[in-house]
Amino acid sequence: MFDKLIELIINFIHLFRVFVTVPQYDRGCILRLGKFKKVVEPGPSWVIPLGIDVLYPIPNYVQTMIVGPQSLVTTDNIEVVVSTLISFYVKDPEKFLVTIEGGDNVIEDTTYGVVSKLVMGSSWSQLREDDVPRKLTERMRANADKYGVGIKSAQLVDLTRARSIRLVSHPANKTVTVHSV
Repeated sequence: MFDKLIELIINFIHLFRVFVTVPQYDRGCILRLGKFKKVVEPGPSWVIPLGIDVLYPIPNYVQTMIVGPQSLVTTDNIEVVVSTLISFYVKDPEKFLVTIEGGDNVIEDTTYGVVSKLVMGSSWSQLREDDVPRKLTERMRANADKYGVGIKSAQLVDLTRARSIRLVSHPANKTVTVHSV
């Protein structure tokens, strides 16, 4: 009973906060009545109380993500399995907050698309060359920039030939799809 009362009092106090503190490892985006107002740096920031201004923290550090595995076929018809390591950061908090929902999903989807185009447009020997990480990073940067995400580096961390083929049938249309594993 008292815990609900205390929670109600704390929520009531939060309604009248006139400043919020952004941690050192974040930046913040303030939305005023649902519209983007400004980006705030770490430290205290003034806000209009009663939920008129809402602060959304945005990470201000480099993050890493492993994307994959993907089963793909090279131009010389070699089936490969690829995993990718991406190091990224939020370059433009406004774009990141306003233009997309789910930043991790955008990074993952962009990586899947870029890697599949790179692998399917290359031969097995080309994929094992030293300049593949550079090509991959450049292509990732070009695609992620429109979402306010900066790519620090991208590299294939697992590039192996597929060992088996999995057949999957769809009962509705009776077609067979081949998936490499």
